[in-house]
Formats: sequence, C-alpha cells, structure tokens
Amino acid sequence: MSCCLSIKAEHVLADDLVSDVDVGCEVRMAVQWGDVAGWLQGFGSLFALGFAAAAVVVTRRTYRIESERDGVNAEAREAQAAFTRRAQAALVSAWWGSDRRGTWGAFVRNASETRCTRPI
Repeated sequence: MSCCLSIKAEHVLADDLVSDVDVGCEVRMAVQWGDVAGWLQGFGSLFALGFAAAAVVVTRRTYRIESERDGVNAEAREAQAAFTRRAQAALVSAWWGSDRRGTWGAFVRNASETRCTRPI
C-alpha cells in the first residue's frame, strides 16, 4: 500500500519562512506482532482458562460420585437402624393377665440389653 502525503505548512526555521512544502512518501502497513512477553501472557491466560475448565469438569464428576455414595450410605444407615429397632422390639413383650396373687393388669418384660428410659 503506498500513498503520497502532501504537507502544506509554514515552518519557521532560523527566522526564515518556509511555506508550501510537498513531501512524498510511501507508507507500508505492517502487522505488529508484539513482543515475547505479550505472547507468553496470552498463552498463559489461555492455559489458565483451559485448566479452569478441566477443573470444573473434574469437580462436577467428583461431586456427582460423592452424592451417589452418600445416598447409598444413607439408605444403608436407615436399613441398619430399622433392623436394630426390630431386633430390640423382638426382645420386649407385653401382655394382659394376672399374676400369682390374682392381680389383673398389663405386664411388660424387657429382655433387651438397652435400658428403657421412657415410662411405659
């Protein structure tokens, strides 16, 4: 790309008046590639963005795996608690009847190893 610039100016040089100066030139447009530091900064930013995206993917997968594991563990804990309650309930019995002295009433037998802290 070339162009000719025509400059009409008045310059004062050593008390001389110069006017109507024509200057011819050729201007070439060149790509400004920058310096090495700018390129390194750009590559570093691109690498950081890629690393952050990969970290998001890995974190999301890990969260999903841990959530599923927590759900399975919660179900297992609930099943174990229900089993423990049923096992203890099998050792507790209650009936209506009379004792040896002929007194009628409700009788409760707690054969479990845990003490009953609530009044019956």
